[in-house]
Amino acid sequence: MAPRAPAEQQGLVQKWNGQGNEPPVKGNFLPQYGTPYIGMVHPWLNPLGVPCNAPPWGTLTAIDLVKHQIIWQHPIGTTRDTGLFGTHTNLPLPTGIFNIGGNMVTKGELVFIGATADDYLRTIDEHTGKVVWQAHLPSGGQATPMSYQVNGKQYIVIAVGGHAGLGTRSELCSGLRAAIARR
Repeated sequence: MAPRAPAEQQGLVQKWNGQGNEPPVKGNFLPQYGTPYIGMVHPWLNPLGVPCNAPPWGTLTAIDLVKHQIIWQHPIGTTRDTGLFGTHTNLPLPTGIFNIGGNMVTKGELVFIGATADDYLRTIDEHTGKVVWQAHLPSGGQATPMSYQVNGKQYIVIAVGGHAGLGTRSELCSGLRAAIARR
């Protein structure tokens, strides 16, 4: 959090009176309209662009809520779309990667997550935590997937558009082009 007034004076966020659409935001700032503050979202990286703590840099964890125990925990994501100095080296090291967004669990005991900074939508087996399917998204999918059904087919979709704070791709696209259809 940072004070709003200096950020507005520097042009980091625009003023908005609450009418019409919110002004576009540049960079990794969260305008927090209606408050005297702005937020900033970014991973803690060293000068080389590498997280400051040792891997895994992101995990997905299943917890038994009755026994209060971790059932499984696995690194989620790779370094594929990240790299030193923001170079996006396409080197998919299985380190887990920072993420922001939720996941969704289906009746079919599958977990869908698209929150990782490597721009993948993944399907995880609820019981083992193993990845059973994945697809590279056209832009960052830092959002929670959703499910809907048409004529007996289940579809999974996710909003894509990137996240400036995580440095994920934000190319304009017409939404997710394809998802999973289950019979």
